[in-house]
Amino acid sequence: MEQSLDYSWFTSLPLNERITWIDSFDSQAVAAQYSAISIRRFFRSLLETDSNLYLQKRAIECVGSLTFINVFRTEFSKSLLLDDVLEGADSFVGATRLKYLFLLFGDDEDVYQEITKESANPDLDIAAEACLRQGLIHLLYRSSSQDDMVLIRELDEAGKLFTKAFNLVENRIDAQFFGYVTQYLTALLATNFQAAEKAFAALSAALWERQVWGWLPEAELFEGTIFRALTNLRVIIEHTVAERKWYDIKKELAFLCKRVNDLIALDSLTPQFIPVYQQFAGGAVDTLLNRYYEQNLSASILRIDSLQGELTDEELELSNFLINLRERLQGNSKKKRTVWSSQ
Repeated sequence: MEQSLDYSWFTSLPLNERITWIDSFDSQAVAAQYSAISIRRFFRSLLETDSNLYLQKRAIECVGSLTFINVFRTEFSKSLLLDDVLEGADSFVGATRLKYLFLLFGDDEDVYQEITKESANPDLDIAAEACLRQGLIHLLYRSSSQDDMVLIRELDEAGKLFTKAFNLVENRIDAQFFGYVTQYLTALLATNFQAAEKAFAALSAALWERQVWGWLPEAELFEGTIFRALTNLRVIIEHTVAERKWYDIKKELAFLCKRVNDLIALDSLTPQFIPVYQQFAGGAVDTLLNRYYEQNLSASILRIDSLQGELTDEELELSNFLINLRERLQGNSKKKRTVWSSQ
């Protein structure tokens, strides 16, 4: 039988015990032990009445984790994090609120409006966090267009916001990192490999610095997730561009298949990173893959068809990759024919 998570019990504990309880918080275990309605009431009361900033910050993180595993409905969490009670929070709590608004709701209209408003907050730490999250919305959510001009515009807007965040306060290495990400993607879109390599080296250095400042392993940083994706993208593009040097097409396409699967894999991600990473992999990254496939593999459609016919039932993964690749190439070819026929 489910128990009720009682906030009055929590407030009766000494501060050190309250901190210990919330630091050892396990979303799955709490959800299994207590009723959902009592958990909701508990965290609403904590955020509305507790004056301890650390407990408020951790409560927001707990609300996030409970939402990711569907214990809390998104409507409840959104209402709670947009509540007026949290708007006047200090930088410690306010920045955490903006982080989870972004992670939970992405390019939601109300959330984007709130983040935009907070980018003008007189508290520079909150303003910097808002600029970072606003930039990430443009980078991860709004750069998914297959229209190059739209993509360039969104990357440019994201880059400006990252620069603003970096300049507002010290040690916003995360903003600097994502600024280099926009430079890298822009350079790839322009097939400027020299600029791309320079940007990739810079973002690699920024990730290392971010780990040093943040005292976190790469796997626990969203920047680390993005870096692994860009590393795979870099290898895929380099390999695709070298298509004329391919000797064994099956071996080469199997290599691409492995790298693409690594790029889109979600099993190594923490739940909070999955929605935003899917946006990234299915947005700007996917657009770039299409560009480089079209430029370098279009002439190989017949060879791809021939290889497809030779695959065995045990080579399903490669077969699925080739089907997807051919659909991409055919789709781009049809788009080109439509443009040409209208001229």
